[in-house]
Amino acid sequence: MSKKGTKTNNKSKKEVTIKKDIDDKNTKEVVNKDKKTKASGKNKNTASKEIKSNVKEVKSKKDLDKTQEFTTRIRIDRSRLNDTGTLDTSFLGKQENVNKRKILVNEEQMRKDEEKRMKKENKGSFFKDFILLILCIGTLVLSFCIVDKYTDNSCKKEKTKVKTKTETVEVDKFVLDDNYLFLGDFLTDDYDLEEYFKDTFVVKSANRDDKVTDFLRELEDRVYKYNPSDVFIEIGLNDVLDDKDEEEVVTKITEIVDRIKENRSYAKVYVESIYPVNREMDDDLLENANEKSTKINEKLRSMAEEKDVTYIDIYDLLADKDGNLSEEYTDDGKSLNEDAYKLITDEIKKYMEEDE
Repeated sequence: MSKKGTKTNNKSKKEVTIKKDIDDKNTKEVVNKDKKTKASGKNKNTASKEIKSNVKEVKSKKDLDKTQEFTTRIRIDRSRLNDTGTLDTSFLGKQENVNKRKILVNEEQMRKDEEKRMKKENKGSFFKDFILLILCIGTLVLSFCIVDKYTDNSCKKEKTKVKTKTETVEVDKFVLDDNYLFLGDFLTDDYDLEEYFKDTFVVKSANRDDKVTDFLRELEDRVYKYNPSDVFIEIGLNDVLDDKDEEEVVTKITEIVDRIKENRSYAKVYVESIYPVNREMDDDLLENANEKSTKINEKLRSMAEEKDVTYIDIYDLLADKDGNLSEEYTDDGKSLNEDAYKLITDEIKKYMEEDE
């Protein structure tokens, strides 16, 4: 292939040499022609113009020959146009690698942007959950405070009504840890608690004519609102004198005990026996009243043991040898006098002291 190129170059050099000889010959012809013109005596101005025109023509031919000479030098080897195996295509691979790197960089940037977005979303979600948790805790604390306001019996002050024989007096009382409540009928209503329990905080919750059903219906006002630490229950004699069924009386008293324990679980409950009466002093009293009371008391004793409450036997404390209310403790056969209440007070204080 190098020999072929050498021949081509030599041929080109010969052609250039031939062209130069032709140009020199033409130039000489022009000069001779110019001399003849001068000799013929033509006009100087006309001869000068013709000379300039001829010179320009010669120069134009020289420029054209130079262009043809340059074109002749540029040779295209057509036999290698289809020789793709020897073409330099490395720049294509470099460009492809550059494009791949750009794609990878874009993908990496997109991944980082997505991670940032996810972190922001997770952070926002965490703060939302944290605020919701704080609100729930605050709601629970507030609820406990509201409940505690009505159930805490250590420092609350309230007004209660204390009944005496002659009048109802409204006084201020503090609900303390030792808050003894006496729930009962006419026997408790006649009991001067403040006189017999001077150094003890006591509350009287009594109604002379109430029966067990009335107490069961009114426990909220009779017991719960006082938040008692101890409850002494003296009820049932009105039901006996009204000849109520024994089982019904026991069932109702048992339900009263259950509800107090459920609603004031911290309170200690004491169930007193039904008191005796003396029919010999009052013929209007039920003939078998004491017999019914004795049967009910036996069932109350069993119930107290089963419910884990304290049973207090006042019946035997006040009865004579015949099982009737002793005449030394009553003036009418069913109501109690001062001696009876002193005896009852001494008995109850034994249980208070045990409680301490």
